[in-house]
Amino acid sequence: MSVRPDESSPQSQPSAPQPLLSSRALLIVLVGVAAGIAVAVRPELAVPIGVGVAVVTLLIVAVGP
Repeated sequence: MSVRPDESSPQSQPSAPQPLLSSRALLIVLVGVAAGIAVAVRPELAVPIGVGVAVVTLLIVAVGP
C-alpha cells in the first residue's frame, strides 16, 4: 500500500521562474551604458561622471541596503 504525496505541499507545486537580472542590476547596467555613451560623445564629462559615481557609491555604502 503506497502513500500519495499531499498535493498541497510546496514540493509538488512548481516554483515561479526567477528573473535573469534584478531591477537593481538592470538599473546599474543601464546607467553604466548611459555614462559610457555620454563620455564617448563628450570626453570632458569623464571626471564629473566618475566623481558622481564615487559619491553615490559612498552614500549607498553609508546608508546601507
